[in-house]
Amino acid sequence: MIAKRLIGIIVVGAVMLLAGCSGDKAKMLQQLEQLEQQNRSGEAMLNDSLAESLVNYFDRYGDANERMRSRYILGRTPSLCTKCRSIL
Repeated sequence: MIAKRLIGIIVVGAVMLLAGCSGDKAKMLQQLEQLEQQNRSGEAMLNDSLAESLVNYFDRYGDANERMRSRYILGRTPSLCTKCRSIL
């Protein structure tokens, strides 16, 4: 569990670095497609921070379809509050 959390933090940091420094849309699209693949495969998506970063990026730089896709993935990712409730 801790390892997944650390990996998530590292991925979020990398995404934020890409979004802030280079603005490389191809990398952000790749991250979005990876989350979409996780969603299609039924794999648990535990990284809501990554989904939020993608929404923020595509709200600024994406077209309507990219904004919709990123928001859909964010909606499919459980929030921190949902995770806390499942532990209790």
